[in-house]
Amino acid sequence: NEIEYFLRENLILNYFRGILASDKSKLNHLLSMSLKSSDVFIGDSKSDLQAAKHVNIQFILMEGFRSEKSFPTEFKSYKNIYKTENFNTLLTNLKL
Repeated sequence: NEIEYFLRENLILNYFRGILASDKSKLNHLLSMSLKSSDVFIGDSKSDLQAAKHVNIQFILMEGFRSEKSFPTEFKSYKNIYKTENFNTLLTNLKL
């Protein structure tokens, strides 16, 4: 898995509780977890943002991976959102 490889190579895999990539919807994944208000969901689509909003957690929008068809346009109304281009810019901004 390319995401897991990147996280491992950058020594940040331990900051993640899971990579939600399967036939199960992101919302169903999130609903099955014991979430805290400090949890953050990283995604690149409208359904990812909607899942984060539904469970009321912070969301990081990866703009560099978007497709025009699934990219969220309503994100300006969501207060718990941070936008970044990709994982490299996220790491730079977090200064990990």
